[in-house]
Amino acid sequence: GGRRTRPDARPVSVLSMTPPPVSYVDRLGTTYPLNSPRWCADAAEADGSPMPLMLTDRTGITRSQIDASVRSLWRYSASFPLECASPISLGEGCTPLVRRPFGSGGGEVHFKCEWFNPTCSFKDRGASVMLSLLRQQGVTHVLEASSGNGGVKEVSRRCLGSV
Repeated sequence: GGRRTRPDARPVSVLSMTPPPVSYVDRLGTTYPLNSPRWCADAAEADGSPMPLMLTDRTGITRSQIDASVRSLWRYSASFPLECASPISLGEGCTPLVRRPFGSGGGEVHFKCEWFNPTCSFKDRGASVMLSLLRQQGVTHVLEASSGNGGVKEVSRRCLGSV
C-alpha cells in the first residue's frame, strides 16, 4: 500500500510554521523569559506609555497603519504575517469593549462583547482569516469537523467566499 491520491488532486501551498516562542520581545529587540509574567517591557514608548510585549519579533503596528475605512478585523491586516488580497469577511471584529465598576474597592472590569460578531462568537475572527488564506492559496473545498458553533462560522464564510 502506497500513498493514495485523488486523480484531481492539485499541489497546495503549505505555510511555513515558526517554532513556538521562547520569550517575549519588545520593539527594541529586548527579550524577556516566558516563565515570568509581564504585561509590558522595561522600556517605555516615546510618549511615555508602556511598551507592549510580543511573542514574535514582528514589530506590531501603529495607529497610522490601521485601515479605519475597513469595518472588520481586516483593518489590522498590516500586522498579519501574510497578505490577503481578497478577504472573506462578514464584518467580524470591532466588538465593543465595555468598562464597568467591580467590587467595593473602586476597581473596574472590561468586558469584550463578542456577541456583536456576525455569528455571535469570537470564533468569527479565526474563521475569516483561515478561509481567506485558504481561498488565496487556491483551496476550493474544506472539510470541517464540528459539534457546535465553530461549524456555523465555517459555513457562513464558505457561503460568502465560495470556498
